[in-house]
Amino acid sequence: MFLGLNVDYKYLSHNGVYLGMMVFKDTNKISIFDPETNRAEYIEECANTIMIDSRLLEANQEHRYRYTMGHECGHAVFHSAVYANSGGIPCRLEKRSTGRTNTHEWLDDDWMEWHANSFSAATLMPKSSVEICVERQGGIPTNVLKLFNLIYCISETFNVSEEAAKHRLKTLGYLEYLLQQKPSA
Repeated sequence: MFLGLNVDYKYLSHNGVYLGMMVFKDTNKISIFDPETNRAEYIEECANTIMIDSRLLEANQEHRYRYTMGHECGHAVFHSAVYANSGGIPCRLEKRSTGRTNTHEWLDDDWMEWHANSFSAATLMPKSSVEICVERQGGIPTNVLKLFNLIYCISETFNVSEEAAKHRLKTLGYLEYLLQQKPSA
C-alpha cells in the first residue's frame, strides 16, 4: 500500500487498451474483462484502489507497469476531489487524439492527464537525478547520436521506457538546442 491506496490487478479490457484505473469511491460498477468466459462483467471495488491491467505483470511490461502506477498515483494525489463522486476513471494505452495540440485549447480532462503523467515522470525521474545523468553524458546533447545515448542512459538508469525518458528530457528543456537546429542540406 502506497499513499494509503490499495492495488488490484484485473484485465481491464479485452484488448489491453486500458492500462490502469483509479477508483475514487466504493462502487459495484467497475467493468473488467474475464478471459475465462471471454466476456465483460461488472465487479465491486473499494474506494482508493488503483487497478492495474493484469497484462502489465508480464515480464516485458515493467517500464509500462511502473509508469502506469505512477500515473494512477498522480490521479489520486491531484484529482480525488474532482472525482469524489465517480467510481473509476480508466486510463487508455493511447490517449485518443483530441486535435488540441495548443494547451490553450485543452479541456479539464487533458490537463488532468497531463498532471498524472507529469507526476509519474517526476517521481520516476527526479530532476536533480536527471541533471546528474546529463552531466555524466557530457551535458546537453548537441547532435542526434548524443541525444540517443542520453535517452538510453536515462532509460537504463531509471528503469523507464526510452519514450518516457525522451519526454522527461524534453519537459526539462534538454532537447531545446536540437529542436532549434535547422537540418543541413
